[in-house]
Amino acid sequence: CGGPVGEHGRALADGEIPEELKKPIALGGQVCREVDSPLLAGLLYHESDGFNPPALSHAGAQGYPQAMPDTWASRGAETDKETGEVTGPPGSGSPSD
Repeated sequence: CGGPVGEHGRALADGEIPEELKKPIALGGQVCREVDSPLLAGLLYHESDGFNPPALSHAGAQGYPQAMPDTWASRGAETDKETGEVTGPPGSGSPSD
């Protein structure tokens, strides 16, 4: 990751992204130079089979990011929905949030 930056001039398409994901995707798109909001939205859309929160793969990957339970337990964390700040320890929260 090349370091934190803002948006890259690309906007999220209106009506394409569920309301509850717009803020987290916008915040996530500011973390890493190589991954902007539209790329992150596309990844979540693809991985969750169309923004399907209970998506479950044949291998056991779950939620929007299709995180494996062991990976989520060691890396996934609950975050503040307004600021994107981590508010919980690894394994907290849900890959479907």
